[in-house]
Amino acid sequence: MWLTRCRNMSRERTPGLVLAGKFFAFLLLIVGIVLIYNTWVGMKTLEQFSGLFFFWGIILTITGFLVIFVKIEK
Repeated sequence: MWLTRCRNMSRERTPGLVLAGKFFAFLLLIVGIVLIYNTWVGMKTLEQFSGLFFFWGIILTITGFLVIFVKIEK
C-alpha cells in the first residue's frame, strides 16, 4: 500500500519543480549565449582558448534550449 502510493506520487509533476527547471534552463541558455558572445568579441585576446570557450558556450546554449522546449513523455 505504502509503496504503491509512493510510486504514484513520483509520477506527479508539481508546478513548482517544472517552473524551477524552466528557470534554471533559462539561466543556462543566457549564460551560454553570453559566453558565445564574449568569446566572439574577444577572440584575439583569448587566442588559443577561444575554441574551448566557444564550445562550452554552444553546449550550454543547446542544453538550455532543450530543457526549455523539449517535453519528456512516458
